[in-house]
Amino acid sequence: VETRYHCASVVADDVRPDGRVLVLDRLRHSYVDLADPTYLDFAYVRAIAAGIDATYPGSQPVNALHLGAGGMTLPRYLTETRPGSVGTVVEIDDGVVSLVRDRIGPEPPGVDVTLADARVQLAAEPTDGYQVVVGDAFGSVAVPWHLATRQAAEQVQRVLTPDGLYALNVIDQRPLALLRSQITTLQAVFDHVVLVAQPGLTRGEEGGNAVLLASDAPLSEPALADLLDERDASLTVLRGAPLAEFAGDARVLTDDLAPVDQLLTPYVVER
Repeated sequence: VETRYHCASVVADDVRPDGRVLVLDRLRHSYVDLADPTYLDFAYVRAIAAGIDATYPGSQPVNALHLGAGGMTLPRYLTETRPGSVGTVVEIDDGVVSLVRDRIGPEPPGVDVTLADARVQLAAEPTDGYQVVVGDAFGSVAVPWHLATRQAAEQVQRVLTPDGLYALNVIDQRPLALLRSQITTLQAVFDHVVLVAQPGLTRGEEGGNAVLLASDAPLSEPALADLLDERDASLTVLRGAPLAEFAGDARVLTDDLAPVDQLLTPYVVER
C-alpha cells in the first residue's frame, strides 16, 4: 500500500511459516512471529529487549512509550513476557498502523496507539510517566531531525522515571557521523550511555543498526552482557573511555542545529 510516507508491505517469511516482515520502501523494518511474540528476529531488537530486561529483571510489568510503531514487535514482546505491561505507541503514519493491524494483528491489550508526531506527543506526556522509552523512528535514508536533538532527549528524560531507560535505534553507515553525534547528544543529557552493536560497527569498520541505551541510573552492565550472550553472542557493548573515543569530537545536535541529512550515510538498496 502507499501510505502518506511509505510504500509499505507485509511479506511472509519463507523459513518461519508464522513470520511476517514489515517492509517500508524496500527495507525490512520489523519482524513479528504471529504464533510467538517472544521471537525477536532482528539483532537490534534483541539488544533493546536485553537492555530492558537488564534494567528491570524478572517478569514485572513495565510501562513503555514507543516512538515509532513498525510492526509493534516490542510491545507484543513486553506484554507476553511481562504480563500486565502497558504502554503507548506513537506513530505519525496512519497507513502503517492500518496495514499492521490488518496483516499482522492489532496492538496487544494494554497498549494504546496514538497517531501523532512523536516530538509533539512527547511534550504532552506526563513527567515520570514511563519506565521505558523506545526510539525507533529513524530510517536508513531519512531521520526526523527533531527527534535527534538534545532538547528531544531532554523531553525523553522528563517522561522517564528516575531509574528509567531510553533505548534508541540508530541506522548509519561509515563514517558513522550521525551515530557519533547521537552518542554525544545523549551524553549531554543522561548520566549513563552505552552502545550495543556488531563488533565491526563498534570498531568503525562497518555500518548498520546500533542501539544506544541511556539512563540517569547506572546500567546493569554484567546483566546486559549476560543477556546479550544468551540472545546474540555477536553483539558487543561499548562504554566509558572507549565510547568517548568512538564518539570523538562529534557535535551535540540541538533544535538550532541538527544537520542529520548531512551526517547520515544511508544504506542504499540496489534495484
